[in-house]
Amino acid sequence: NHLFEVIDGQQRLTTLYILLKVLNKRGNKFQLPFTIDYATRKSCIDFLKNIEVHSFVTKKEDIEASWNALPDHDKNVDNYHLFASYHTIFLWLEQAKINESEFLEKGVNDVKLIWHPVTVTESSNAKKLFRNINSGKIRLTSSDLIKALFVLHFQKLNLPLTKRNQIKTEFANQWNEIEKQLNQD
Repeated sequence: NHLFEVIDGQQRLTTLYILLKVLNKRGNKFQLPFTIDYATRKSCIDFLKNIEVHSFVTKKEDIEASWNALPDHDKNVDNYHLFASYHTIFLWLEQAKINESEFLEKGVNDVKLIWHPVTVTESSNAKKLFRNINSGKIRLTSSDLIKALFVLHFQKLNLPLTKRNQIKTEFANQWNEIEKQLNQD
């Protein structure tokens, strides 16, 4: 029952939503944890909400033919990309031969979305905030890249998830303390 305006990350959320829709249609029955509404792409709302009414294609080459069979009122460039993503995700799951319930469980329990609540006023509207966020992206330092290598190493350890997370947290705390001390010198 919460409504959030996403300033940056709509594509990632839309892709996640489509992935969940595909998994749901493939028999992993669950309630989707969120819905999507677009302020500027109203025609996409119903199309995306009901995307699972479309039969899956069995080959990538069939996506175009399946798209062409849709009624004209559904056809626009945004819906095409949603439609193509829907089928591409399905085909990827078919080829990957993964345990979908395990994949879904990990996705729901282990994937974390990073978000920062911001207050948007008349003088700092969402579009202006988006431009500010995306202009002059902060480049990763050598230190950040080295830290990421360690974290990736810890993720690959043959330990239970809780233990790996504990190790990563302890490492991050030690790393931050070292950086803090070096910055003071």
